[in-house]
Amino acid sequence: VTGITVIGGDGGCAPSRVKLYINREDLDFTTVGDVEPTQELELAEDFHGAVQHPVRAAKFGSVTSLALLFPENLGGEQTRIHWIGIWGVGSEYKRQAVQCVYEAVASRKDNNVKDDVMPTHDVA
Repeated sequence: VTGITVIGGDGGCAPSRVKLYINREDLDFTTVGDVEPTQELELAEDFHGAVQHPVRAAKFGSVTSLALLFPENLGGEQTRIHWIGIWGVGSEYKRQAVQCVYEAVASRKDNNVKDDVMPTHDVA
């Protein structure tokens, strides 16, 4: 892994920081606070995917799993992420499904957002 790109939401909903954890498949939302991240990045507000945030090459040379934690945003009520790009060079090509965990414990009241509260704006 050589870098990361994050396209976030507008209105302060874009993430402002990301904590990166490599090769830690045991992490969840209850244990992540006890573990030091491999690297923490300040993110720029990027609506087009033009900003590639470089990571420390020495620490990210042999990555088998990558966990991302977005602890803060630019001031909005919620953090909205539209796209995450992971940049780098593959060393061993293994065909397997990508496993993603967005929430450890989902709460219905946290995820019930009506479209009229948070409308989506498409740019033509």
